[in-house]
Amino acid sequence: MSVTDIWLLCAPKSATFDVQNFLSQHQLSPNWKPQPHTPGTLQARFQASLSDGQVAHLCSLLRKLGVVFEIYQSSKEPCLILGHPGLGLKRLAIDSSGEIVIRIGQLERLIRESEGNHKELERLLRVATGTAWLDLLEPYRMASARVRQLPRAV
Repeated sequence: MSVTDIWLLCAPKSATFDVQNFLSQHQLSPNWKPQPHTPGTLQARFQASLSDGQVAHLCSLLRKLGVVFEIYQSSKEPCLILGHPGLGLKRLAIDSSGEIVIRIGQLERLIRESEGNHKELERLLRVATGTAWLDLLEPYRMASARVRQLPRAV
């Protein structure tokens, strides 16, 4: 088992029961808060100690429920797993400093698939590095940061 950072960035209220049910099986109880970017939805951020199989099962459940999420798994091969209802799941290998890693074999495949077309290679690299997922998740992350930065009433 490894430490896993889980950001449930945007969950429909109807999905929170099923998510909570799964998490309670692992003695986890996130603190749900409103997601300001999408009114009527909730968000939660927490850490867990989950196996690779448990993380895969959680990702499958979140995808099925239409939850926007980001999971950083610090296992033998650290990865970032991104989920968005419009794009599906994206698993990105990352190094110890959190940078996305593209292996030589992946790069060679992308070069072959681009067939010498520079623009196609750029597009394939954007897909391989999860740029579309990261772009779609950014407003949810920013909304989370803004909420934490609001001054409290005395």
